[in-house]
Amino acid sequence: MRAELIPGPPAAGIGRPYIFPEVIRRGGLLAADLPGCPTAYAALLFDHGIFHEPTGKEGLLQLLFAVLREGGERLGRDELAFELEGLGATWFTTVGDDFVQVATVAPTASITEAVRIISETVRRPRLAAEAVARVRDNQVSALATNWSNPGRRQTEALARALYRTGRQTVLPGGTTASLSSISARVLGEYHQQHIAEAGRLVLAGDIDGIDLDEVATLSPVERIPPAASTPRAVPREAMGRDIVVVNRPGAVGARITLAHHVPLNSGSLHSGLTVATHILGGTTHSRLTRELRDRRGHVYAVNAGLQLSSCTGVFSVSTQTAIETAGEVVKTVFHEIESMRLEGVTPEELKSTLVLLTGQFPITYLTPQAVGMALGGMASIGARDDFYTQKYRELASLDRAAVNEAARNHLSSSDLTVVVEGPAPQLTEILSSAELGPVRIDNEGVA
Repeated sequence: MRAELIPGPPAAGIGRPYIFPEVIRRGGLLAADLPGCPTAYAALLFDHGIFHEPTGKEGLLQLLFAVLREGGERLGRDELAFELEGLGATWFTTVGDDFVQVATVAPTASITEAVRIISETVRRPRLAAEAVARVRDNQVSALATNWSNPGRRQTEALARALYRTGRQTVLPGGTTASLSSISARVLGEYHQQHIAEAGRLVLAGDIDGIDLDEVATLSPVERIPPAASTPRAVPREAMGRDIVVVNRPGAVGARITLAHHVPLNSGSLHSGLTVATHILGGTTHSRLTRELRDRRGHVYAVNAGLQLSSCTGVFSVSTQTAIETAGEVVKTVFHEIESMRLEGVTPEELKSTLVLLTGQFPITYLTPQAVGMALGGMASIGARDDFYTQKYRELASLDRAAVNEAARNHLSSSDLTVVVEGPAPQLTEILSSAELGPVRIDNEGVA
């Protein structure tokens, strides 16, 4: 039979249900089995993230784990790089709100030795004063430079608007002032208290080719000590719309973000709201894209999303437009959110979105790195081993009533924080004339 290309989308089939790999526990080790996979992922997981940084030392964790690349007590920077290269391994760090992962990806036969080297380096780093000063000064310089880039001031102002106090009011990398105050002694004390003897190990790979008992000895801590008690960020109370202008003189366009909290936590499956948000602004065929780009020509791209942490969820919409159309764009977003909340989604929207989202599962969690990072996220929030399996099942079984209820209960246009970055005099006048609500200027930002 001769193969031919047939125009149009492929016929929709029945997808195989997604099941997250089996999770195996050995003391401080959590492993996911990926039979036949030639490479493996492993990560040291520390339940001590950005939320736990001390006040005035924001950016400490990003600095600490950047300095770790300078090497440990046995292997210096170059020796460490050569050792890992010889194993065919790479390593990288993820600094999150509630956790830090120092991860390596290597061939299955090399993963145990790669973990040994990474663990040794992370637990016994050099933290030399000269190296700390050099890395810190580079990061301070980068923060100062980034202050002039589009979006930096807006992101910082949004954090202040969404939260009254706490670590989340400052961006993950900190400020030039907070970073400049961190010395090698401060880093060393913090590392000794929270990192050196803490943590556990996450692994994803072909378990038949890995000695789990040997790997488990590289993560000797079975009981994870509680993180230091640090005041958490407090969400802004529902007080109506808060429309904020961030002055960026000379800007030729307006950057717009609209956001509000949702009463969710990181352990929630949040499936109904995920679908509603996706239909609103998750693809190039979303409602906001069709209205703002295709019909009105005001934007090139617009995105709606849902971000979860251990303390809150945040729904947001982000886009860019010309200065003179900023008011109309914000008003259109308000209208589309209200339409979604009051009228819900159509059967066609629901069907196509569920096909897309459920179809992404086998692809999203295909590689050892993706599975390992998902496993680490589950571990950091205390989720069940079948969290992603259950998430898939809940998504696949959603009906319009569940999605519409989630949109009705959790989306709002009347309690949005709206932050617009650009030339303040023009934007203030445009947004005020659009009669969207009181407009204020945020000039508190610092590099």
